[in-house]
Parts: sequence; C-alpha cells; structure tokens
Amino acid sequence: METTTVFNKARSADQVVIRPLTADDSSALLAAFEHLSPETRRLRFMSAGARLTMRDAERLTDLDHRQAEALAAIAPETGEIIGVARYFGLLRDPGAAEVAVTVDDDWQGQGIGRRLVTELAERAHANGFERLVAFVDQANQRVTEWLERRGASRSGGDELDSMYTLDIAAPTTLRRAA
Repeated sequence: METTTVFNKARSADQVVIRPLTADDSSALLAAFEHLSPETRRLRFMSAGARLTMRDAERLTDLDHRQAEALAAIAPETGEIIGVARYFGLLRDPGAAEVAVTVDDDWQGQGIGRRLVTELAERAHANGFERLVAFVDQANQRVTEWLERRGASRSGGDELDSMYTLDIAAPTTLRRAA
C-alpha cells in the first residue's frame, strides 16, 4: 500500500521503520501509550493522567489516509511502536490539518520525531493540505524551537494560555536538516 522509510538511529546500528498505522495496530498503539512517561503524556496530551482505551486505539487506527493519516516508527528488534505522528483535516479550515507527534521516552532525541513530522507533512501536502497546525505546550521547547527554525510561526502562549499554536512550514522546509 504505502512506501516504507528506514533510517539508522544516530547512536546505534539499529534500524527504525516508518510506516502508516493500520487497523491491525490498535493493540500495539495501546501498548506504546502505556509505556509513555507521565511527562511525555503531559506534553503530548496536556495531561499526565491521560488514558487510552482499546476503543480509543481502534478509533485512532481507523484512518482514510487522506483526511486523517498516522505514521508509526517501529523498532525492528521488537516490532513495537516507538513513535507516532498523525494529522487530521480541520473542518473549520479545509486547507489545514492539525498535526501531533509522540515518541517513546527511550527513543527521544534521536531524530525519530523529526523524521515522522517531515514524512507526515509530505503526505499531508500530497493530500491537498496547504498548512499544518500544531498545538504545543510552552514547556516543550525542543519541539517549538525545531519547528520555528524551519519557519513555523508561533502565536498564543501568554500567561493565560500555556499552549503555542504553530503554523508549520512547507514540507521542503521541514526536510532541511531532518
């Protein structure tokens, strides 16, 4: 169905496969969520106490791969999902899609999130989305700074709002130094 991207982790020879999520990934997605630290859950889901049920996992893997897409980073030695990037088209803004990324704590800082976002942005663009929007907690400086270096514009994030809204640049800009 879709192409698969493989790249080497910076600190080892292990390879990570990036591929679209399918309905068969519901259980693996649930297991990946359970492995996230409270801090990673807080930064991604705005709550350290976020929960995911099997029904939620099934809904999150039921994708049309056009209006809604999700890519998974898979550890080849275990077959476990170690990262997910997803977008879904915004009804109130037909040319835009909201994007979100999560990478397992043990795998953060190795470029997996960057690869996921870059490939996801290319798919979104190919499916007709002109821009991506991310809602990022102010505390997530690594993500905010990376996106801004690639041309994302920031709004929000004042003393009353702990979230930034980032309009993400074109896929070719993201690919730079991905």
